[in-house]
Amino acid sequence: MITKVFYCEDRPEAILTAIYDAWADSTPNREIRINLRSEAVQVSFVEIQIPVESSYEKAEKVLLSVSKRLGFRVHRLIEGALCAAENDKADAIFRFLQYAFSAGHDVSGEYGTPVVMRLFELDRKARRESHLMLGFTRFSILPGNIAFAKIGPVNDVLPLLADHFAERFNTQPFLIYDEKRHRSVVYTPGEKWYFLEGELDLSSQLPALADEYERLWKRYFDSVAIRERFNPVCQRTLCPLHFREYMIEFK
Repeated sequence: MITKVFYCEDRPEAILTAIYDAWADSTPNREIRINLRSEAVQVSFVEIQIPVESSYEKAEKVLLSVSKRLGFRVHRLIEGALCAAENDKADAIFRFLQYAFSAGHDVSGEYGTPVVMRLFELDRKARRESHLMLGFTRFSILPGNIAFAKIGPVNDVLPLLADHFAERFNTQPFLIYDEKRHRSVVYTPGEKWYFLEGELDLSSQLPALADEYERLWKRYFDSVAIRERFNPVCQRTLCPLHFREYMIEFK
């Protein structure tokens, strides 16, 4: 049996486009897989490698179908799984949707089904880090009263953070930069946030006044600590080390 492998970039819109193309190409006698790869790699003579070019239109169609036919819970599950850092997430989402659409209803409660459980695992990993990032993200003010934050999460949680901060700071323009993926989210009050691709270095744009506020914050952080109860093991559990590079109080 010939297997078709659709390969795409590790971006939500690219994965959803690959799912759209794979679904359109599905036949009963052909196996379909979706891999996260920037270039095709021939691993077998019975595999056909098909590159996927991102299409926001196709991605929106997939999400719209999920919302209409499977409901909000499944839509939210897909959004979280798309942000996970696991290499198998694209194929896992595709397998889940194959099962869910064939069932014709919300299958998110079928915890004993492997394809459903895998999606819950992906969603849980991404949303757990996103939840932590809501408390660990630190903003500075750029000229023009633009709040700026730099992050480097394990999972691609930028879309999840954008929704939260756009609602929380709906009158404050902000820019959050993921330096590991060279991707930013930009928000202007009264408009929908959007992505900006490319590497950013705005350190020279931070005003000197920010240094004084940073010193005040560090002094506050140190002053409220109880030295006799200092517990580095517990602190690492509550605030993992990989977050601290981007937190003012640990610099």
